[in-house]
Amino acid sequence: MTENVTIALSTTVRQSDNQIAAELDGDVVLMSIEEGKYYNLNDIASEVWARLEHPMTVATLCDALAREFDASVDTVRVDVIALLGDLYKGKLIEIAA
Repeated sequence: MTENVTIALSTTVRQSDNQIAAELDGDVVLMSIEEGKYYNLNDIASEVWARLEHPMTVATLCDALAREFDASVDTVRVDVIALLGDLYKGKLIEIAA
């Protein structure tokens, strides 16, 4: 079972090695190998996923997305942290050391 973890702006995250990802009509479909579950990411969540190919802090990720999508950084932070929490629970991302 995945332990409870707090994902903060200073947390460094990256894609887990225990997943399979494929692009389908502009969206990303993920399968958690460990959980045996599928996840379908919309276009913005797919962009988050692509950026997590390399470890980065949540703050860096949110700042880049806010600039790219001309959105409020505060709104982006709330949405991205919620998404990352779901991806972590599904064992699709890891907290980098």
